[in-house]
Amino acid sequence: MRNHHIFIGILLLGVGLFFFLDSLHVTFIQTLLDWQFILIVIGIAFLAHGFLGKEAASFFPGTLLLGLGIHFFAAANVEFWPKSWGMYTLIVGVAFLVQYFKTKKGGFLTACILIMISLLELFYANFQLILMKVETLFKGFWPILLIGLGLYFLFFKKK
Repeated sequence: MRNHHIFIGILLLGVGLFFFLDSLHVTFIQTLLDWQFILIVIGIAFLAHGFLGKEAASFFPGTLLLGLGIHFFAAANVEFWPKSWGMYTLIVGVAFLVQYFKTKKGGFLTACILIMISLLELFYANFQLILMKVETLFKGFWPILLIGLGLYFLFFKKK
């Protein structure tokens, strides 16, 4: 981790800000300050280290921690926020996507697949009607199609 002073500086700044705001005892601020805030601060520190320190390895963990912090905070405080497992695969997919766009190395297909799986899960009720039509088309054959595609990517799709 080159330029680690950027990461440490932002991390200390964020943790100091956390404790300073906590000491003000303002009700609105108190609701924002929870363990999720620390995840968000660490994620921002990683991302800043990636951008300012030009450290490509920091983009994935930064996006992952920031996304998880935002998700956990919103799941606890926002009534309509999705609380299903699709949010976790979405966050990991977005982290792969950010890493790909910043490094131009691998992970794009993984990101797309994870994001598609997440969207299917998050909007399952809407997709259920579509899946029913597809199932009548394939009459129970679609799981075999998915297995076949998986085997293709494992054994035949090599670069």
